[in-house]
Amino acid sequence: MLRRSKEAELNAQPHRRDFTRSPALGTFLDQYFAHRENQVAAGTLELHRQTQRYLEAFFGKTRTLDSITRLDAQSFKAALSKNELGHVNKRPRKLRQATVEMHIRNARTIFNHAVRNDVLAVNPFDRLAATPAADREWHYVTPDEFVRLYHAASFDSWKLLIALARLAGLRRGEAIHLRWSNIDWRANRLNVVSTKHWRVKDREPRTIPICPELHAILLSAFEQARDNEQLVIPEGSINVKNIWRDSAVIRSRAKVEQYEKPLHTLRKSCITDWASRFPAHVVQEWAGHASIETTQRHYLKVSELEYQKAASSRMLAEVTQPWTQQAEKAANSEVGSRAQRRVNYDASTSYKNSGRSDSNRRRPAWEAGILPLNYARKRGFALLKQRLLST
Repeated sequence: MLRRSKEAELNAQPHRRDFTRSPALGTFLDQYFAHRENQVAAGTLELHRQTQRYLEAFFGKTRTLDSITRLDAQSFKAALSKNELGHVNKRPRKLRQATVEMHIRNARTIFNHAVRNDVLAVNPFDRLAATPAADREWHYVTPDEFVRLYHAASFDSWKLLIALARLAGLRRGEAIHLRWSNIDWRANRLNVVSTKHWRVKDREPRTIPICPELHAILLSAFEQARDNEQLVIPEGSINVKNIWRDSAVIRSRAKVEQYEKPLHTLRKSCITDWASRFPAHVVQEWAGHASIETTQRHYLKVSELEYQKAASSRMLAEVTQPWTQQAEKAANSEVGSRAQRRVNYDASTSYKNSGRSDSNRRRPAWEAGILPLNYARKRGFALLKQRLLST
C-alpha cells in the first residue's frame, strides 16, 4: 500500500524520479543527525549513532541509498547476528538478539526519514520481521543487599545514585539530572521533569513518592550540599562512562553477586516492590511506562522473599486449620502406635533372642516400620503359631 501511494506520488511529479541525485549513505546519515539532534533524547541519538557505524561498515559510506534493497537489509541483519561487524566496536563482542533487533528498528527509523523527505521511494527495512526474544533472567536486589551496596559506596554521590534507583525507581539520567527544586519536602514527593539540556524519556513528566528511608537520605545530603548547588548529585561527581566499572567495584566490596545493568536492575527491583503493594496502574505511572504490559513483562519478578513468605503462611487459615490439626494428630498417633507395637512385640516374643545375641539378630521389617501394620500382624501371628506347634 505504501509503495503504491509513493509510486502514484512520483508519477504525479516525474522530476522526482531522478534517482541519480540519491545521496550517498554517509552524506545522508550526517544530514539525518543534523536534523534529529534537537528532536530526540541524547541517549536515543547515541544508539542511532551506533547503528550508523554498523550501516557504514556494512554498506560503505559512498553507497547510494537507492541501491540498498530489501535483500541487502536482510543481509545486514544476518551480519549483525553472526557478529561479522564486531570490529566496529572498540571492544568486539557478540550482539544479543535483542540488540540486533534494536539496531534494525533504528535503521528502519533512519530510512523512514529518507522516505518522508522524498529521498527514497520505499524503505528497504520496512518488511524485516522482528525475531521474538526470550525474557532474560535478572537479579532482584533485596533490601539487605541494597543496604550493603549503600554502605559499600565510598562517595556520597554514589550513595545517592544507588538510593534513587532502588528506592525511587529512577533511571540513570533522571537521577543525575534531579534538582533540589524538584523535591516537595512537605508532600514527600519528587518530580521528574525535563530541563533545558536534558529531556525525560518519552517527554512525560511524572511524580514519585519519597519513602521514609529515601527521605532521610535526601535530607542528610541536602544539609551537606553547598549553598549554590542545584543538582542532587553534583555535576561531574559521577563518570557516566565508567558506571559499570565503578558499580562492579561496589558490588564486590559489598559481597553482592555481579549482575548486568547495575542501575537498571536497582530500578526494576524497586518497581517489583511497588507491584506487591500498589495497583498496576499506579506502578505504571510511577515507573513512567507507556503501557502496563511493559511493566508486567519486563520489570516484575517473583523474589525469594515472596517464596519464603508463601511457604510459611497459610492460604485459608480458618478453613484448613481442622485439616492441619487432624493431620498432626494422625501423625503423632501413628508414631506412637509404631513405638508401642515394638515394645509389645519384644515383650511377648522370646524367640528373638534364642541362639543369638540381640546385636547380631536381624530385625523384622515390620519392627523397623517398613511394612504396613496389617502385614506385620499377619506375619507375627504366623510365626507365633509356628513356634507353638514346634514345642
